[in-house]
Amino acid sequence: MIKPNKPKVLVVEDEETFRNLHINRLSRLGYSVLTAETQEEAVILINRHFFHAAILDISLNVEDNANREGMEILELIHNKNNGTGIIMVTAFPRHTYVRDAFKDFNVVDFLDKATYELLDFINAAEKAVAAAEIIISEKKEAFEQSVSAYDNYFQQLASSLAGSGAMRVTRKDVSQLFKRLVKPMIPIVEKHELARIDEGDNETEKASPVFEHTYWSYFFGELVRIRIGQREQIIKEVEKLDVLNQLKTSGELSGYFQVLDNITYESFTKIDDRVEEVKKEENEETTQA
Repeated sequence: MIKPNKPKVLVVEDEETFRNLHINRLSRLGYSVLTAETQEEAVILINRHFFHAAILDISLNVEDNANREGMEILELIHNKNNGTGIIMVTAFPRHTYVRDAFKDFNVVDFLDKATYELLDFINAAEKAVAAAEIIISEKKEAFEQSVSAYDNYFQQLASSLAGSGAMRVTRKDVSQLFKRLVKPMIPIVEKHELARIDEGDNETEKASPVFEHTYWSYFFGELVRIRIGQREQIIKEVEKLDVLNQLKTSGELSGYFQVLDNITYESFTKIDDRVEEVKKEENEETTQA
């Protein structure tokens, strides 16, 4: 699993020598590194991860004189609009596509594959990561506003817990704890997510309701589940799952996040897409009624 406290860099390079060179240099700088040798591999990683920087060899296929594959990857990263700082590596620095890339795709820097030196590489990587950090900071601020989308769930949990007489808690209390859990892991993929109130179905032990949010995280490149509920109950779950370092507590509420690395991107998105289909069908039936 990717360590969340390290900037994450994608290296797209078809030549093994250069690929290993980039890995070694970036690792020494303290970055987590993922690599792709082909366009297909790069697309899979870009769709599942957030990268602070991408070091992209624009010429991935010797038979592709127009560098279509490299330019398509460049465009995909740019269109994701996640703040990834792009560094182009090219053997043809004076080609028109280099100028076009700076203009159209906000490329941070480029390296001449034949002549660049170590200091050029380090400066480019650090500049790209620094640019991404600024975007991430802005996204975290924007996230403060988007949390209201879950207000109905927060209110439902607060009302259930207060109604049971177990604790005094408000929608705002739940919202603030949710922000504390999620904000350090921005950005997330908002398209693929499932939110619900888990009413508890344990027949042997009465369980209080829990707000549960499951989503595919660009930050980890893994499925993440967040649960918020009555403090003692959540602490028991955390101890059982051995994720104590992911626990946060606020008054009588506690919450934690858990990385579900046993569930693949494909299987989760299929579930998510099916849930969306059911919601759409239910809405259509309600409208017709």
